[in-house]
Amino acid sequence: MADYQQALRGAPLKGDGTRDRSLADFMWCKWAVQRGWSIEETAEKLAEVSPKAQERIRVKADAGYTLLTARNAAAAVERDRSRRQALKGTARA
Repeated sequence: MADYQQALRGAPLKGDGTRDRSLADFMWCKWAVQRGWSIEETAEKLAEVSPKAQERIRVKADAGYTLLTARNAAAAVERDRSRRQALKGTARA
C-alpha cells in the first residue's frame, strides 16, 4: 500500500540506520483512523501492509500488536481533536 510506504519513508532513522517501523505503523494507523476507519479495520489492514506487524504475528505469535497500535493511534487522534477544540475555544474568548 502506497500510504504505508509513505509512512515508512517519513519515519525517523534508528541508531542502526534503519527506519523506525514501529513509528511508521503508528503513523499509518493514525492516518487510517483520521480517515474514518474503525480500530478493528485499522488493525486488520495493518497486519496486511506492515512487514513489522507480519513478523510480530509470525515469529512472536503476537497478534495483539496490530490492535494495540491501532488503539494507541485512535487515542492520539482523539487527543489531537480535543486539543484543537480547546484551542478554538481559547481563541474565541
